[in-house]
Amino acid sequence: ITARDLIFALKRYKNFLFFSSGTYLFNLLGMQLPVLFIGYFFDVKDAGFYAMAAMVLSFPGPLTNAINRVLYQRAAEAEKHGDLKDFIHEVYRRLFLYSGIPFFLIGIYGRPLFGFIFGPQWEASGSYSQMLAPLFWIVFCTSPFGSLYNIQERQKDNLTFVTCRLILQFGGLTIGYILNDIKISLILYVAVGLLFRCASVVWIMAKIGIPINDSLSWMLKSIFFSLTPLIFWKASCSYMEVPFFIEIVTVGIIVSFFYLITIKHDSQLMKSLRFFLTPAVYRKH
Repeated sequence: ITARDLIFALKRYKNFLFFSSGTYLFNLLGMQLPVLFIGYFFDVKDAGFYAMAAMVLSFPGPLTNAINRVLYQRAAEAEKHGDLKDFIHEVYRRLFLYSGIPFFLIGIYGRPLFGFIFGPQWEASGSYSQMLAPLFWIVFCTSPFGSLYNIQERQKDNLTFVTCRLILQFGGLTIGYILNDIKISLILYVAVGLLFRCASVVWIMAKIGIPINDSLSWMLKSIFFSLTPLIFWKASCSYMEVPFFIEIVTVGIIVSFFYLITIKHDSQLMKSLRFFLTPAVYRKH
């Protein structure tokens, strides 16, 4: 390795340094923006409630990082072999299909759930979690695909998406402050985040050959199949005044059936499960 090689590499991959660093910084700032904003313009107590909701909704963070590392490596290999499109499409489908239920449950039962686990004083935090759940679900599903911008060397485009999202989210929080309504601030913050995160992942997938209507239709299908049974049951419970214990038990049954059916129809996942459930001594056979 010579100085000439280092200079060449620095010039060749300068976008990784300049644009990726800015993207990481703005992403981090975007997630922390509401805590800083709410604490300064509204009330420190509200900022604490928001921080608690965000912390709980960030529970799959280590899993997201693990998926991101593996996907980056596998996607780079797939790019070399020319099958990046098929690989990304399969990962995209599974992430959206399997991850929706936990976030949707918090979106529906956030307030009573927080009150039961953390105490009645945290029910306000549960209300915030219900508003934030859709955004954190999309963050979980789309974050690993940010590596596609590096693989495709489109870091500048990614920085453009992130910068616009940050500016408009700040604008949404400001509108809520002007109207003196913290809920409006959070709703606008979530709406802008959903729009730009979905747009960025759909756009980069279109660049690798996955049509926009395909990405959007699968996203909507995942929401429909995951959310419809829960919404129907929640509406039925509100109409018939079902005891809360029975309501929760039935939700558990619905969720169990959902995962059993989806996993059963996922042939590749079933093969993996059979492999891991088979005693090691028989695997060679």
